[in-house]
Amino acid sequence: MLNPTLHRKLFIFFICTLTLGITLGKFIMSISIIGLFANWLFEGGFRKKWEINKQRNYGALFLASIFLVELVWFLFAEELKPGLSTLRIKLPFLVMAIVFGTSNAINKREIKTIISCFIIGVVVSSIASYFVELGWINKKTNSGTSRDISIFMSHIRYSIILSFAVILIIFLMVKNKFNKWIGTLVSLFVLFLIYKMASLTAISGLLIGLVILFIYSLKSLSQPFKKGVILSTISVILFFIIKLSLIISDHYQAKESFTVDLNSSKSIYGEKYLKNHNNKMLENGYYVWNNIAPKEIKNAWNKKSKIPFDSEDLKGQKIKHTIYRYITSKGLRKDKEGFSKLTENDIKSIESGMTTSIKYNTLEKRVREILFEMDVFRKNKYTDNHSFTQRILFWKIGISIFKKAPFLGHGTGGVETQYKKYYKENAKNLSKKNQLFAHNQFLTQIINLGLFAFVFWISIIIIPIIQLYKTNKELFLIFSSFMLIAFFTDDMLDRQAGVTIFVTIYYLLIYSSEESSLEKLFIIKKKSE
Repeated sequence: MLNPTLHRKLFIFFICTLTLGITLGKFIMSISIIGLFANWLFEGGFRKKWEINKQRNYGALFLASIFLVELVWFLFAEELKPGLSTLRIKLPFLVMAIVFGTSNAINKREIKTIISCFIIGVVVSSIASYFVELGWINKKTNSGTSRDISIFMSHIRYSIILSFAVILIIFLMVKNKFNKWIGTLVSLFVLFLIYKMASLTAISGLLIGLVILFIYSLKSLSQPFKKGVILSTISVILFFIIKLSLIISDHYQAKESFTVDLNSSKSIYGEKYLKNHNNKMLENGYYVWNNIAPKEIKNAWNKKSKIPFDSEDLKGQKIKHTIYRYITSKGLRKDKEGFSKLTENDIKSIESGMTTSIKYNTLEKRVREILFEMDVFRKNKYTDNHSFTQRILFWKIGISIFKKAPFLGHGTGGVETQYKKYYKENAKNLSKKNQLFAHNQFLTQIINLGLFAFVFWISIIIIPIIQLYKTNKELFLIFSSFMLIAFFTDDMLDRQAGVTIFVTIYYLLIYSSEESSLEKLFIIKKKSE
């Protein structure tokens, strides 16, 4: 046991490195959590720590139950390996609950240092991501999308961190605790990266977070400024609604008559056109499956590109479909004559997986991708390489798995075992790389734990949020909203980065200084440090 002051400094030091780690990758996260627990262990004083836990109404045990329920349900696991892997990933729920829940509350000076480290981490990781975008740093994945700039973790988890960072900086500026010029510049740069990654999960969370922040901020604003904030908020929301409506309307607006085009049955080189009368899918207002001369396109393509016509583009899509959509977007027929009007840049764009020649902005491009995926899914149930509609398929599979053991579930890690078993029996036209799991944390948990334990698990998550609403802690409510949105679209807590992000920010917001913590939830008796 070292000097208590030194142990406290080590405690704050490892929290600071942890806040850096949730922006810079798993290695720093792991080292920080190990350091925190080792420091807690060697510090000793367990009787005092138990008293702190007792004074906080056993909050540490309450939060640790998120892990403990998984540990108990390991008894129902059909395979040991997936179950042990799940327990390993979720161990921070136990470790961090004990360390934070039995340590003295983090005071204002300490939280200021921790927040500074977090913002520094966000800035450093953002600059690194921008360098990836410029090609100065190599990508770790090559999906052909701007999401590849996220080199430290999944773009969904990283964009959520960036979105929360923007909310935090704005919150501090409103409270006059952060330089407004620096805060504005950092926020705009981070917003640019969020926009580039086009994660609708993060953007949705950001918009909801801003609305919550504005609602809480209104209480302390003067009447004229309050009206301005309300009008600005309504204007931003209306802008996004109108913009989205215009994108959807334009996506389904035909620029040609399908009937007139059917009058021409052959290309000028004599090949009979393929025409699908029943598939009226559009690309830039033109019909994709109309006027296709496949032999002419195949011969012309194979002479121009090293990627064979019958293979895949760099995004893993069937390249012939990419060619058809790209040529259609130019308003050309899919024949030798239409192909001859493509430039070398057009060929490279097709090879990279671009399905349109129109230069949409990042957000509009993502919305149109989703609309196209939904059209294809409704028409022929095809989902392979379509990230949005693949999730719908994953959810349908998950619901069918849940129905096999609705009350007690399949045990910890059961979602992996059951999905692999399902794919072995039902390929569902998904390539091996896309045979993924639930992509929905709620669904994952109810498959693993069953209905009874799931209700207990979700209660542990929800109860602090309810208490937060009573104590008016907007940052906690905003972060909780981010996480709940992420739970719908990602297995957030089945990845080390996701678990660490959640427990770090969640517990920091709970166990900060008593005047800014959820004392009604975990602190019954006031305790002077």
